[in-house]
Amino acid sequence: MNRKYLSVIFVGLAAFAYSNAQAKFSPRPSAEAIAACKGFKENDSCNFIQDNTKIAGTCQKTKDNVIACVGVDASSDNNK
Repeated sequence: MNRKYLSVIFVGLAAFAYSNAQAKFSPRPSAEAIAACKGFKENDSCNFIQDNTKIAGTCQKTKDNVIACVGVDASSDNNK
């Protein structure tokens, strides 16, 4: 095989492996999302401000057993 084709195949495989690894690890919730659920139980309603945006949702447990507020942008036009 030509060296050029081997390079293309290698880069493609590396990109595929990287994207799969990223999909397995979800980012840690923000400090604001965690604080919004302090003292609350899973599925309780919650809200917080992040980056000047009001977020409303419910407290959910992450894979790391952290309870954080997960929701949609409460000020978004999609929620009207």
